[in-house]
Amino acid sequence: MRHVRRQVLVLTLPFAVAISLAIPSASAETVGVWLTPEEVQGLPMSGRAWENVKRAADGALPQAQVSDPISLHDTAALAVALVALRTGDPAYRRKAADAINSAIGTENGPLSAGSRHLPIARNTTAYVIAADLIDLRSYDRALDERFRAWIRGLRDSSYDGEPPVRLIQEERSNNHGTMAGAARAAVSAYLGDAPELARTAQVLRGWMGDRASHSWPLSGFHEGSATFMPDPSQPRPVNPAGLVVQGHDMDGAQPQELARCGLFAWPPCQTPFPWGGLAGSVVAAEILRRNGYPDVFQWENRAVLRAYQWLDRMSRVDRFWWSEATTGDDSWQPWLANFVYGTSFPGVSPTKPGRNMGWTDWTHAGRTASGGRALYLPPDSGAVDRSAPVLRGLRVQPRRFRAVRRGRTVAATPRGAGGGRRGAWVSYTLSEDAAVRFRLRRARPGRRAGSRCVARTRRNRGARPCVRWVRVRGGFSHAGHAGPNRFRFNGRLRGRRLRPLRYRLVARPTDPAGNRGRAARAAFRVVRR
Repeated sequence: MRHVRRQVLVLTLPFAVAISLAIPSASAETVGVWLTPEEVQGLPMSGRAWENVKRAADGALPQAQVSDPISLHDTAALAVALVALRTGDPAYRRKAADAINSAIGTENGPLSAGSRHLPIARNTTAYVIAADLIDLRSYDRALDERFRAWIRGLRDSSYDGEPPVRLIQEERSNNHGTMAGAARAAVSAYLGDAPELARTAQVLRGWMGDRASHSWPLSGFHEGSATFMPDPSQPRPVNPAGLVVQGHDMDGAQPQELARCGLFAWPPCQTPFPWGGLAGSVVAAEILRRNGYPDVFQWENRAVLRAYQWLDRMSRVDRFWWSEATTGDDSWQPWLANFVYGTSFPGVSPTKPGRNMGWTDWTHAGRTASGGRALYLPPDSGAVDRSAPVLRGLRVQPRRFRAVRRGRTVAATPRGAGGGRRGAWVSYTLSEDAAVRFRLRRARPGRRAGSRCVARTRRNRGARPCVRWVRVRGGFSHAGHAGPNRFRFNGRLRGRRLRPLRYRLVARPTDPAGNRGRAARAAFRVVRR
């Protein structure tokens, strides 16, 4: 794939910014390394998320030290670049350029811990995006030439005898490799290096599970990783869709990261390393999506989404599994995941800057990559979700069925306890992700009183008969997703079988922002046999 560079002039007061953008092909949309000027200039200048970015841009920046694996100078420089583009204030643009310049050469500084390649992989990406946002090439061509030579060296050169970052992505299947992949993607996109970008994509696809694209031997995984895998002879960094290990759902789990604290057990040993694996892969994938690989997030049955869904499911077993996204430095991740997938993973705002990215509760909240409306918005974000979800096509099939003798209200299997075909399928379609609350009303004889149908009494027994729909005590909920939904209803409520009568099932959706949609109804009858 051949990348072409062109200049797009965007006027902002009091200065004009010429933005250099990567174009995968002549017909492709101009997208930028991480964000377009139009996207940034359309973001709100109010709310907690904006105030958080602005505070970081206004304050004194931490010391630049690319050799420090927990340095926050890179994400602070990114904050300055974002504010420069949003406000048009040339002082911020100068401050961002100075921050980038101060980082050059600091990769050779003293190591605070671990390897040389990991801090380089973590700290490179945000500097590259900052340079792209302020259009460093048009602002300071000499600095940009130094910067390009520097980031090329960070990607391709060996430090302290370790493999270069681009090879770390290919040799390491854990968070070291995914962080290296993000840096490799950012550098390659900024330099317009199509072959390197293509190879980055190929390795990332292997990380997602496509062994034909790229694979790692089991010896390259952490000891104990095999116990989390379906087939250790075919190791994959992300478990395939539908995988069950010893009766437990391990679809989307990352064996290499989970094995860092022990062998397979249930529940697994608590470790934050799966978030580290995703921190690099989701950033690499988003850069690739914007630079010629629009379907990257769909690869391998949406591997990145499945990895987040596994953590989300595990958080219902123990809240620890999502705590890294609410109290740790990976709080930026849910906003990016929701942006690319249109999901509603819970997040916090303001977020903490992470090891390689930050500020996504401002840059990516309130919208989706497909151009839709976000399902989860940060409080006081300046983007308010006021649209109610729409539930259509509520059906109960068959409309006549026997209640299951014992069990839950909702079942995962179509055959109920006690033998025979029991229960029914409930199906509906949603306009967006929403929690759907179901209640029941049963048919009871009544008498007409004007336009109303009231209970039968001795006084009104001569009035015209009618059917009253009386609310049944209790109810149940179903986590609905945008599009078609279906589940098995057992004809039970509050631990008891429904009596053989006519019923109405009433469904009302509520989205993550609290908007309630209109109720829908479907009729059915519970029979004895």
